[in-house]
Amino acid sequence: SDGAKIMLVRGPIARVVRVFGRCGADKIGVEEHNIDAANSLRTMRDTGEPYILDYTASNPRWSVYPGDEWIASYAGVPIYVHNELLGFLGLYSAQPGYFSTRHTDRLKAFADQIALAIHNAQLHTSIQQHVAELEERVQQRTRELPDANAQLTQLGQLKDQFISRISHELRTPLTNIKIYLELLDTGKPEKRAKYMG
Repeated sequence: SDGAKIMLVRGPIARVVRVFGRCGADKIGVEEHNIDAANSLRTMRDTGEPYILDYTASNPRWSVYPGDEWIASYAGVPIYVHNELLGFLGLYSAQPGYFSTRHTDRLKAFADQIALAIHNAQLHTSIQQHVAELEERVQQRTRELPDANAQLTQLGQLKDQFISRISHELRTPLTNIKIYLELLDTGKPEKRAKYMG
């Protein structure tokens, strides 16, 4: 593709959080789409299936945003985890009719991995918030109890171990994804089905 966007969903809005290629970084955190008003997003949300638009110029439902006039075709997939819509992954091409179901099959596999990574990142953030709350409580107790310092040290070590394990757990699946994506591009064609699996 010539560009890509990852959008995360919050309520009825999908907000651009990552971009690639010709999709400008100035859109991150700024560009938002009302899902009900965007035909492609609404369709993916309602069906849970990929969406391909071969010719954006001839589709009256396609909205052109400033800086996106170059987009001639689109392929997108919803990002779900545990039946919850997290967002959308969209690919954009300057060539009309560029995308096929082969692209969306790969996108679906990639979106599944993105969903796990986002879910793990959200869990990590939640855990960090809980850790921060626990640290505050520990500091409060330290002021109240003379021997709380030993407990604080132990909790800090547990927190460090936990964060280290979470970081390690995130690295392994992302490394596997990178390897299989590279194999899909450079590996033997007869093994592509195995790599997709």
